Amino acid sequence: MDLWTGGSLVIRTLEHCGARVVFGIPGVHNLGIYEALQESSLCHVTPRHEQGAGFMADGYARSSALPGVALVISGPGLTNILTPLGEAYHDSVPLLVISSNIPRNRLGGRTGTLHELKQSTLMTSSVTKASYAVSRGEEIPWILSRAYAQTLEGRPGPVHVEIPLDILEEMTSFSSLQELEREYCSLVKESRTPSSEDLRRGTALLEKSRKIALICGGGAVGASEEVRKFADRFGAPVFCTAAGKGIYPEDAPLSGTRVSPEPRRSFGGGYRTLPGGSLGAALSPGARDYPSGCGSPSLASQCSRLSTPLGGCLSHPPRAL
Repeated sequence: MDLWTGGSLVIRTLEHCGARVVFGIPGVHNLGIYEALQESSLCHVTPRHEQGAGFMADGYARSSALPGVALVISGPGLTNILTPLGEAYHDSVPLLVISSNIPRNRLGGRTGTLHELKQSTLMTSSVTKASYAVSRGEEIPWILSRAYAQTLEGRPGPVHVEIPLDILEEMTSFSSLQELEREYCSLVKESRTPSSEDLRRGTALLEKSRKIALICGGGAVGASEEVRKFADRFGAPVFCTAAGKGIYPEDAPLSGTRVSPEPRRSFGGGYRTLPGGSLGAALSPGARDYPSGCGSPSLASQCSRLSTPLGGCLSHPPRAL
């Protein structure tokens, strides 16, 4: 059984999860992570401010379809990144924020310790899918890998993990990195594969629909080819939200270009949409049934009546259908 510092386990876990880039600022409370980072293949980007780290990680996730990872210290480092967390939560962007905290023996005591916060996980839970606090070193790989996968699960979004300073620096025995990798791969596969019941409902909807339309948002990043094939197969007009611009060519015969207040006017009424699965607002990981950029309350109610959600991520649902 090998001995690792908590900081080393953080870096090794991120590597096993497939992370490539991390954004963050080193500080006295997270040096345990940065010491391990020196021996890692991970690329680190240092911004001027934690808010910049959060927005950089957000942009990386939007453009790469991989979770963005940000490292911050406790206290002001964590409060500074709340705005990017809120943005990622609103836009369903997969983002993992790892923060440090003061030593365990000083938690909750209002001791005046540098960068002490009262219930920091409660604070971040309002702008994340989940916020976890690590209490023992051996929990790091399991909690971190679960959090990384959770950013992509269902409707994507940000997840926060907090690790006390003393855990990052103490030695911990751990020998299950291969098992960890297998479990993580299983988690990701499960989160990205639509259920058979979702596919059954989606197929039934397609079979009884005379007209089909797609509304593609940021959730369709990386699935342009599947969108094109799906549209061609069903003769479905494709509308793109601001976040989905560029996913489908605007000069293509079936393009409805940007989503307007009443996109159905371009092709007549009666189109059926498939919100909530894997292509933006129509088939998108974690997209709303009705994207805020579409504008019309009447269209919102119509979309809800004529739609069925498809769980999964990116190209899986349209390819399966």
